[in-house]
Amino acid sequence: MIISQVGDNISEQFENIHLHINKTTFLQGERLWFKAYVREQKTGLPSLLTSNLHVALFNKEGEEVKRKLIYIQNGLGQGSFAIDSTMTDTEFTLLAWTNYMLNFKKLTPFSQKIKLVNYDTVSKISSEPTIQISVYPEGGQLIEGAYNNIGILVNNGLSKGLAVNDLTLIDDSGKVIRNNITTNELGMGKAGFMVEAGKSYSLQFDKADFPTISKSLPEAYKIKSV
Repeated sequence: MIISQVGDNISEQFENIHLHINKTTFLQGERLWFKAYVREQKTGLPSLLTSNLHVALFNKEGEEVKRKLIYIQNGLGQGSFAIDSTMTDTEFTLLAWTNYMLNFKKLTPFSQKIKLVNYDTVSKISSEPTIQISVYPEGGQLIEGAYNNIGILVNNGLSKGLAVNDLTLIDDSGKVIRNNITTNELGMGKAGFMVEAGKSYSLQFDKADFPTISKSLPEAYKIKSV
């Protein structure tokens, strides 16, 4: 949050932080990639106020194990962490915050749980086909009454990305909004659509040899009229 003062009037400018990460389960030797979005909470537009973003990994005991200071320009930034031998726990938390947020208890940092598995564990996991779908709205949230882009990540349940070409976006009435949505060999894809007021949306994957999988999109943010 940033506070600006004009005369005797003080206005609060809240920001939302979102990290779009390549996946949430890793083997040692892999790399966690992320793209950072910092948006104005009121308008949903890229923030022009924040230039530095702290991104760090914490272990189960709450101890910081890695941190980076990411340069934010026009609300965007990016970076990565090596998943190396110094990370011996099986669970970590990825946090992102600005210095301003530390001054206000009601503002919470972006948080995402990260899991590490070893090769022995992977060999014991069932080989039955599974599909996991993750959705990342651009800017961290959907905006009602606007054209929105979403990032999509599809993996096989063992953090290996899958290339698919038959994801379908539907609304809560079952109407098809987009079909034949694709992801690349890393399991990453993108889709854009107009979010209507009062509507909810989900992604569906329906293919032979796999159960039908549905992933609900987050509720859209309603912009208050001035």
